[in-house]
Amino acid sequence: MHSCMECTMLSPHYAAPEAWEPIKKTLNLFWDDAIGSISGESDAWSFGCTLVEMCTGSIPWSGLSAEEIYRAVVKGRSLPPQYASVVGVGIPRELWKMIGECLLFKASKRPTFHAMLATFFRHLQGIPRSPPASPDNSFLKFTSANVLEPSPTSVLEVFQSNPNILHRLISEGDLTGVRDFLSRAASEGNSNTICSLLQSQNADGHTALHLACRRGSADILEAILACKEADVDIFDKDGDPPLVFALAAGSYECVCALIKRSANVNCRLREGFGPSIAHICAFHGQPECMRELLLAGADPNAVDDEGESVLHRAISKRYSDCATVILENGGCRSMSILNSQRKTPLHLCIESWNVAVVQGGWK
Repeated sequence: MHSCMECTMLSPHYAAPEAWEPIKKTLNLFWDDAIGSISGESDAWSFGCTLVEMCTGSIPWSGLSAEEIYRAVVKGRSLPPQYASVVGVGIPRELWKMIGECLLFKASKRPTFHAMLATFFRHLQGIPRSPPASPDNSFLKFTSANVLEPSPTSVLEVFQSNPNILHRLISEGDLTGVRDFLSRAASEGNSNTICSLLQSQNADGHTALHLACRRGSADILEAILACKEADVDIFDKDGDPPLVFALAAGSYECVCALIKRSANVNCRLREGFGPSIAHICAFHGQPECMRELLLAGADPNAVDDEGESVLHRAISKRYSDCATVILENGGCRSMSILNSQRKTPLHLCIESWNVAVVQGGWK
């Protein structure tokens, strides 16, 4: 009988860890004993993978074969790399945490579909329902070429009637619209209006700067930062600065633009008790961004509220290049820091056979 990992009925991109073992043993899902680990909990994992795809536009584990996915999920106990792009960006914290709970390796800890439905309903009820925009009150009138035509209405009046107009332009990637709108606001000479525009939050609690960084749009970000009123360290409703969004988007250009404007590279999340900006960078595994942060004064030996150093985070995520940058820029002291599990980064290197980082740590 022909059987292989590519010929199973389960889609490997969405299969829960416990659903893999019967497949490896029998390689035939028509056998009764091959479906013992297919359950509501395994469906929750699959649903979590589906939500990751919906949020990122990328299939979980895209580019890997079924055998490679098996080794990553079952042997390596790794999450889909696309999940990192969901954390802290674009959707409310409760929703991306729910996705993370769907991807827990202990099946009994995953949320039920009833609980997930309640979460969705709770957020749907919180979405404001705005009345249709009136052409008579609109500041922006678009021609067929999407060119902005200013009306006599002041920016302040437009903002008061439509607080999310700047957010919409940024979300649509309309660089010309953003520039023209901010230029019109500046020409009216009311600094308070510009401050209100840039401090305003959309339904998800994100400001204009957060949205520009989430898109990874350095041009739009620069247009906003050109306003002297722009607060480069402004928090969203969850207490996250724009740097977090730029790192999650993987935008080196946005990170550099924020640093150039003197962003606080030693900022800590969770009201100052959580991970540092360098921890966030290590979590996403971005060596170029890490180098810029450390050169700008970020602490390479910072420890978060869970006892993990920046180096711990990079090594545990298997981002060797990022860990090497940390070591090359003052992070060697972290090699002796014990986390809550009484393990140093060196212990993690030995457990994962990470020779490159070990060699870098002793240079």
